[in-house]
Amino acid sequence: MVLGYEHERKGWLKGRGDVSGARYVLDTVLFHEFPDTTMRYRMDMAMSHARGNVLDIGCNTGGISMFLSQKFDVTAIDFIPEAIDEAKRMQHRIRMGLVDWCHPPNFKPSVKFFVGDGTDLQFEDESFVTVIVYDVVEHIPRGKIPSLISECARVCRHDGIILLSTPIAFRGRQVEAFSSNLNHPFQYLDDIYKSLEDNRLSWQEQRVWKTDIFYLFLIIHKNSNLR
Repeated sequence: MVLGYEHERKGWLKGRGDVSGARYVLDTVLFHEFPDTTMRYRMDMAMSHARGNVLDIGCNTGGISMFLSQKFDVTAIDFIPEAIDEAKRMQHRIRMGLVDWCHPPNFKPSVKFFVGDGTDLQFEDESFVTVIVYDVVEHIPRGKIPSLISECARVCRHDGIILLSTPIAFRGRQVEAFSSNLNHPFQYLDDIYKSLEDNRLSWQEQRVWKTDIFYLFLIIHKNSNLR
């Protein structure tokens, strides 16, 4: 267990239930017709912008990571050991043909899963062309947001890209007003923007409604020529 995230681990264990998160992502959302979900939108963003090898920070049970591995060399981390264990089990079952719900039938995910902390990455500088940070900032303490952004920038290649998403409102209410219901204890957009500026990163921003959630998507570039 990565120190400092026991609250999030307890919330994950309580909310997981009997349904695999990876199965939900792969079967219910990505391989079927649910075009207006936030998961579908995040995947489309990743598939259209990712390049080279990919680091997925906060992968949960690995549904998006496994889907991306059809096209990219993917490494994925999460600070909850049980999530990584489930991701590895699900990937093994899919590769061995032990599930009857996964489509396409020749889908053979090949993600390298590790327990890890996005604010203290154990990778060399410029190790990845694409870094994905989907729905992570709202799960970490405010004081760790600068470390998360700087670590993403450090391991991202000089001409690489960082994709970040976070929910900012729900049915018209700010995330702070309902965070206790979603186990999202922190939401500090100003800290995200300041950390991007401190690391001399440029970005494009999209804010979109998907189902009942208002989402922020950032496409972040390291290339100084884009500033």
